[in-house]
Amino acid sequence: MKTLIVEDEVSSALMMEKILSDNFPELTLLKAENLKVATEKFRKFEPKILLLDVNLPDGNSIDFLKEIYTENTHSFKVVFITAFSKYAVAAFQFSALDFILKPFTPNQLIESIQKVLQRWEEDSYKLQLETLLYNQQEPQKRKIVLKTQEDIYVVNVADIIRAEAHNNYTTIYRYSGDSILVSQSLKKIENQLSFSGFIRVHQSHLVNTNYIKKFQKKINNLVLTSEEDIPVSIAKRTVLLDFFNKF
Repeated sequence: MKTLIVEDEVSSALMMEKILSDNFPELTLLKAENLKVATEKFRKFEPKILLLDVNLPDGNSIDFLKEIYTENTHSFKVVFITAFSKYAVAAFQFSALDFILKPFTPNQLIESIQKVLQRWEEDSYKLQLETLLYNQQEPQKRKIVLKTQEDIYVVNVADIIRAEAHNNYTTIYRYSGDSILVSQSLKKIENQLSFSGFIRVHQSHLVNTNYIKKFQKKINNLVLTSEEDIPVSIAKRTVLLDFFNKF
């Protein structure tokens, strides 16, 4: 299985090559130091796995990804490697695509490749990739991939009113009035949505600030535009008040 490492830092590329050759002998490794070479090797060798550094000397690898995806030559999987801040990492979390944050350990790279190989036949991958590319074009109209035991949803982030924890599951409530039960913790959902105007106001509750109607300070209760009452914990009260003070 051909694997293309796109990385301009020589030491980093050599490290990845060594880790992968030691742990995945079934992979045939190719390297590219910029997007021009990456495009040439992608078209010539048709690699099945791409390890993409996000920022490269001649451009952004997400733009490269969009170009090769529209060519529709063959199926492939991607692992992003980035030194971006957590704000930029949110782009990958929205689409549920794999990424490694620099500096990374050998085990992190190994685990990412293992996940790619284990989920090779996963039907949702096309949706995840398209969601990432859409969010790059329409940052104000972001979408998120949500997976349940039976279905895969692509949901407009702006349509999510709130999320509520149920042990290791989370219920997502939408403006349309319906809900989606996903097999993810509220903490993971919070990490994906916290940069899009969502605030954790309670151990069990995450809310979209665009749907806040009022905060009843005496009883620590949040009223949403949907007329739902959401309790605010003492620990999260300060975070909520800080949000209001920014206006």
